[in-house]
Amino acid sequence: MTTSVTYPANIGGDNITIDDSDSTTTGLGNGGHRTRFMIAMAQFVKVADWVRATAQTVLGYRDAAATSASQAQIYAAAAQASAGAPALAGNANKILAVNSGATGVAWVQSLPSLTVDLMTGKTTTLTHTAPLVRYVESDQSGAVGVFQTQVDGGTYALLRNTAAARDFSTYVAEYQVTSAGRQLFGGATDDGATKHQFGGDTKVTGVLTASTVTAANVTGTSDRRLKHAIEPLSDALDTVKRLRGVRFSWLGDDSGRRDVGVIAQELQDVLPELVFEGTDGNLSVAYANLTAVLIEAIKEQDVRLAALEGR
Repeated sequence: MTTSVTYPANIGGDNITIDDSDSTTTGLGNGGHRTRFMIAMAQFVKVADWVRATAQTVLGYRDAAATSASQAQIYAAAAQASAGAPALAGNANKILAVNSGATGVAWVQSLPSLTVDLMTGKTTTLTHTAPLVRYVESDQSGAVGVFQTQVDGGTYALLRNTAAARDFSTYVAEYQVTSAGRQLFGGATDDGATKHQFGGDTKVTGVLTASTVTAANVTGTSDRRLKHAIEPLSDALDTVKRLRGVRFSWLGDDSGRRDVGVIAQELQDVLPELVFEGTDGNLSVAYANLTAVLIEAIKEQDVRLAALEGR
């Protein structure tokens, strides 16, 4: 089997082939080495020289890259110094702001007055004297529905613009926290006393636990279309006779005020549907739903009285 070696041009050779046959043109066999050996060695040297030159070029690229990186660091430091930006150390949680003379930048901890373009068509306005953030949908036809959060004089507010312009000349206060810590929802007017105050309709899903709730009307969902498996109450009068009304004082209330009601654990034995357990493990009572039992109890009592009176 003939063995051959080709010296490709892409690694420095002349693209010639040397084999071990007895060919006088390419072979090394039968004395052919006398005429072909030096040619083969010359090709080997050419390949070696190509490898050396290529390696030297690569090293040059490496050195150039290192020099460029070093120069980039120098240029960055020079740019920082030229802009007047101080070192990062000791300036955590601060921002860079251009000074009033527009000659450089400096670290600041309080927000200056500025408008920041966060995204295309979205603008946030920050004002230092009365900090506010306005959420503007700039591609809408009007400005109604634009929101703004602001802090002014110790009061925090979430406002919804109702004007055609974005000047907030008219707005609805969706949520406010006064300087006294009272929280106003839905445009409620501060009564100067109550911690949480609601304006408009308020819907609570789940168990509402509170010592006192004051409202003009408190309603519970009772639509016929939302109910099924409806059945009349029976033995309501006997059920009421098993209930016990008590007068009591609340633990932790040292005002001396007395209250009336039922004991949830006792009611649970008679009407478990009206007793709910909160996340804290305490039981609460749906007092309003007792009305249905009282209605049927009065009707049953009237039937008994009518029988006694011969009506």
